[in-house]
Amino acid sequence: MSKTTILCLNDYCLYAIFDQIELNCKLMGREVTEDSIRYADIINFASCCHHLNTAFLAWNVNRRRDIDRAFYTLSTSVCIDFQTHYNREKQITAADKKASWQTLVNARIHNTKLEQIILVYLSKSYCGEHIDVFEMTLRALRNKRTLRKLEIKMKPYSLDKLLDFGYLEILDLDV
Repeated sequence: MSKTTILCLNDYCLYAIFDQIELNCKLMGREVTEDSIRYADIINFASCCHHLNTAFLAWNVNRRRDIDRAFYTLSTSVCIDFQTHYNREKQITAADKKASWQTLVNARIHNTKLEQIILVYLSKSYCGEHIDVFEMTLRALRNKRTLRKLEIKMKPYSLDKLLDFGYLEILDLDV
């Protein structure tokens, strides 16, 4: 019988792991008021590799809201799949959607550890709201000196200016 690594687990199994880690964080961090400390275990687990990061972002959005800001504030590597995020947020109100995006953008601004970010938007159709959020994200990343790698995969979009990103070591564009 061969051993299965955590990277081979399906999403259902990973979601169950996230559930248990979240429960443990809540039980162990009852007296802690700062979310970045309370949810440190799940944040560190989810940010350790791209596979877990992607599964974490697809995990139950309603239960994940308390963790999002702390996650994006502490992670050194983040992958944002805009289309997946948009699909997941179709069920929430416009005000909640705007607040969610603003929280994520603010977290990226205040993240002093962020070294790598991958921005993915592979929609076949154009949506002005999506592009606005993408541009808001780029503005948040400008002059972020800790950022070493920026990868953008956005076929329906063209970039005008990247002058503010001259400090990057790696810039990978698929636009």
